[in-house]
Amino acid sequence: MIYAIGIDIGGMTTRLGAVDSEGEIHHSSIIKTHREQSFEYFLPRLCEKIDEMINAYDKSIGLGIGAPNGNFLSGTIEHPANLNWEGITPIVQILNKKYNINVVLTNDANAAAMGELIFGAGRGMKNFIMITLGTGLGCGIIADGKLFYGATGFAGELGHITIEENGRPSPFARRGSLESYCSATGLVKTAIEMMEKTENNSLLKNIPAEKIDAKLIFEAAKNGDLLARNAFDYTGRILGKSFANIAMILSPEAFIIGGGLANGAEFFLDITRTTMEENLIPVFKGSVRVLLSELQGRNAAVLGAAALVLK
Repeated sequence: MIYAIGIDIGGMTTRLGAVDSEGEIHHSSIIKTHREQSFEYFLPRLCEKIDEMINAYDKSIGLGIGAPNGNFLSGTIEHPANLNWEGITPIVQILNKKYNINVVLTNDANAAAMGELIFGAGRGMKNFIMITLGTGLGCGIIADGKLFYGATGFAGELGHITIEENGRPSPFARRGSLESYCSATGLVKTAIEMMEKTENNSLLKNIPAEKIDAKLIFEAAKNGDLLARNAFDYTGRILGKSFANIAMILSPEAFIIGGGLANGAEFFLDITRTTMEENLIPVFKGSVRVLLSELQGRNAAVLGAAALVLK
């Protein structure tokens, strides 16, 4: 059996797994990552875990890495917002030199897209768009069966398109970005704004605003809370309009939604689909599906990172 080691570098944890060609994870490990830690501190701890897996699985064909601001073209992690790694980190060069095996890097959303292509809802497709709804909104584009990187290696930054002029504050001194509305962070902002504008009762009104998170809103929605459900509905409508705009440019077979917020899909998926259809011109109507990730709960980020090598 041939294995690849998938590595998902996140702001809080880094996960590793030895993945076979069928998408089974045979060995997994976790390293805690903190914003105050430098790359120089992180690297030997990462290599210790890689060493364990290479020793255990001597048929490993390479390392696949998904990381924030990971650039496939240059093999570097560039100015990651949720890591204390200053400047540009040539992680592929460093690991390739140490292990002398194939090392492939991309950003986390691209890794998720590759995971869906090989192991998940994207199997059998050649053109789809992966959307990860977490703290922010990530996007990976599969075009003609391959990840699309564009000229700089950073194609697919859908979360940073402007959907509301003079809207909510966003990273990089922008306002009204899609991820400021359609993400776990955006959902919380929507719920708080709705509470400020209504006198109607809500389960969320008993909770200090700074304590509200997407999970609490999901629990309130499950318990029939109208405000929580309206917050999901609002999120789904914005997402659907954005999908329509992107679909009319790229004509994908599907949008595949993953990430933590996808666990609440029962409250926004239908309205996302309906709104997208309403905003498509006739030639595109009925041609684009909106699907959920098939890798939810299966350590999707590690599978996606390994798929970069297995592909």
